[in-house]
Amino acid sequence: MLGLEILLVGGVVYLARRAYEHLAADPAKPDSGAAPPEDDIDAANAAAIAEAEGVRESHALAVTGLGLAATGALVWAPATILGIGCIVYNTVDVLRTGWRKWQVERRVGAEFVDTSAVMIALGAGLCVLAGFAQWVYFVAIRLRLAAKGRLRGTIEGVFTEAPAIAWRLVDGSEVATPLDRLQVGDFVVVGAGELMPVDGVVERGEAAIDQQFLTGEAQPAEKTPGDEVHAGTVILRGRLVVRVARTGSDTAAARIEAALRRTVAYEQQLELRSERVSDSTTVPTFAVAAAAGVLQGAPAMLGILSSNFSSILRLLSPWSMLNYIETAAGRGVLVKDGRSLETLPRVDTVVFDKTGTLTLGELKVVAIDPLGDADERTVLSYAGSVEQRQTHAIAQAIAAAAAARGVELAPTTEVEYTLGHGVRAAVGGAVVLTGSRRFIQQQGIAVPDADDTGAGIHSRVWVAVGAAVIGSLVLAPVVRPEARALIDRLRARGLAVHVLSGDREAPTRALADALGIPNVHAEQLPEDKARLIDTMQVAGRTVCFVGDGINDAIALKKAALSVSLRNAAAPAVDSAQVVLMDGTLRRLADVFDLGDAFARDQRHNLIITMGSSVACVAGVFIAHISLATINLAFAASAGLGIAVNTLPTWSRRSPADGERAADGPRLEGASP
Repeated sequence: MLGLEILLVGGVVYLARRAYEHLAADPAKPDSGAAPPEDDIDAANAAAIAEAEGVRESHALAVTGLGLAATGALVWAPATILGIGCIVYNTVDVLRTGWRKWQVERRVGAEFVDTSAVMIALGAGLCVLAGFAQWVYFVAIRLRLAAKGRLRGTIEGVFTEAPAIAWRLVDGSEVATPLDRLQVGDFVVVGAGELMPVDGVVERGEAAIDQQFLTGEAQPAEKTPGDEVHAGTVILRGRLVVRVARTGSDTAAARIEAALRRTVAYEQQLELRSERVSDSTTVPTFAVAAAAGVLQGAPAMLGILSSNFSSILRLLSPWSMLNYIETAAGRGVLVKDGRSLETLPRVDTVVFDKTGTLTLGELKVVAIDPLGDADERTVLSYAGSVEQRQTHAIAQAIAAAAAARGVELAPTTEVEYTLGHGVRAAVGGAVVLTGSRRFIQQQGIAVPDADDTGAGIHSRVWVAVGAAVIGSLVLAPVVRPEARALIDRLRARGLAVHVLSGDREAPTRALADALGIPNVHAEQLPEDKARLIDTMQVAGRTVCFVGDGINDAIALKKAALSVSLRNAAAPAVDSAQVVLMDGTLRRLADVFDLGDAFARDQRHNLIITMGSSVACVAGVFIAHISLATINLAFAASAGLGIAVNTLPTWSRRSPADGERAADGPRLEGASP
C-alpha cells in the first residue's frame, strides 16, 4: 500500500506542476522550435495535425480521469485523487481561454461558467459524473476533427486533376504535353482562344488576356515579355511563349488550400457566433445563481452554475456544418464554402447559363448552308481551320464534323479570339472570320438573312472569307435529359427560374419554352451576366447562379450562391461555392433540400442546449433537483446533440452514393 500511496502523491504533484506550467504559458509566444506560419498547404496540414494531437491527448486524459474516478468509487478510493487531477488538468485550457478573453476584451466568457460547473461537481463529490461529462465533451471535439479530416481528403481528391494538355516548346517544335509533366523553366506556347495552362512569365510575343475572374476588370490586359500570366486566364488575341513558373500540381495545391480556407473560415465564424451566444449567458447565469443562493441557499446556487450547457452549442454548430459538407460529398456534391449551407434556404431566384449548363457540352453540326460558289466542304474547311485550336464546344463540334467528312484543315496565323462571339485568323493568305451574326457585322461585312424560325434551339455560325460571307453552319446542342424535371422541382419550391445566354433570342427562348423557364435573357456579354445578377440582388433577390463556362466566372462570383459542374472551365470551378461532381444537374434540387435540413438541425442544436439549460434552472427552483441530475442532463444533452448531428448524416449517405462519388472521374481543369 505504501508504494501505491507514493505513486499517488507523485502523480498528483506531477499533474499540479504540469497544470501550473500550462496555465502560466504565454500563448502569444510559439515554441522555440516552431516554424513561422506559412500560407501554404503544408502549414495547414501541420496545424491540423497539431490540433488533432492536442485533442487526442485531452481525450486520453479525460478517459483516464473517468476511469480513475470510477475505480475510486467502486474499488480503491485513493484513485479518485488522480482522477480529479486529470479532470482539473483538462479544465486548465478552458480557464486560460476565458482569462485571455477577459484580459483582451474585458468580457466575461462562458469558460468561467464551464470551469465553475466542473469544480462544483468535483467539490460535491460527483467525480464520476464530472469525468463522464468531460469525456463526452472531448468525444464531440474528436468527431468534429475527424469530419474535418475527411473533408480535407475529399477536396484534395476532387482537385487532383486528370492531366490536361499544354503545348510545350521543344527544339522549335510544339509538342502536346500533359500538364503534370511540365517542369518549372519549360516553355509553353499559348495562342488566341486558348486557356493559360500554368502560372509563368512571358518570354516572347504579345497578347491581350481576359483575366476578369482574377481581377474583376472587363478591360483585357496587354501582356508583353517580362509580364506575369496566370493559369485559367484566356488569350483573346496574339500569341505568347511563356516560361513556366509554377506547375499544374502547384496550381492544384493552391486550389485545394483556397477551398479548405473558405470552409475553415466559416467553421470559425460558426464557432464565434456560438461563442457569442454562450458568452451572452454568462453574466445572467451568475446573476440567477446569486439570486438562487439568497433565496434557496448554496445548493441551489451551485445547481444554477452547473446548468449552463452553452459549451455544447459551441461544439455542435461547426461540427454539424462539417457533417453536412461530408454528406453532400457522399452524394456527389462538393460544398467548397460552408456559408452556402446557410444561404441555400434564403435563395429565391435561380439563374442558369444556357450553353453547357442546361445543355450538354457537346454540339453537333446538323446542317451546312453554302453561299455563292462555295460548297459544303469549302465552308467546313475554312471554319475548321480557324477553330482548330480553340477549346470551346462549337470549335469541337466543327472539328468533329470536319474529321467525320475527311475535310483537311489548313494552318492558321494571326489568330484573334473575341470571347463568346468569334475568331479571326489568316488562312493561306486570306482573312477568315467565324462567329455570330453580330461578330461578322461588326467587321463591316454584310450578313444575309437566314430563316431560323424552324431551327428550334439551333445556333448558326457564319463563315466569311475576305469581305464576303461564304456560308454558315447550323449546330444543335443537346438538352440535358435531367433539366426539365429539375426545373419543375425548383419551381415547385417557389423559386423564380431564369436562363441567360450569349446566344440569340430565338434559340434561347426555344430552349426556355421546352424546359418551362419563363424568364429569358439572351445576347448577354460576360459583363452583362454579372450586371444582371447585381441588378437582381440590389432589388432584394437572393440569387443562385449555375454556370460552367470561362465567361461565367464573374457572374459566379457576384451571386449570393454559385454552382458549377464537374468538367467545367477552371475559372468557373474555382469561382463556384458548390460543384456538382457527377457533371449533371441531377443533384441540384437535393442541394436545396440539404440546406433546409442544415437550418433545421441548427435550430435543433439551439433547442437541445438552451432548452436543457432552462429545464435544469427551472428544476433547481421548482423541484430542487440535485447536482447529480444536472450533470447527467449535461451528458444527455451532449449525447443527444451528437446523435442529432450524426444520425441524419448516416441516413442521407447511402453506399451507392459514396461509391459514385469515389469512383467517378475527377474534376478537369477546362471545358471539353
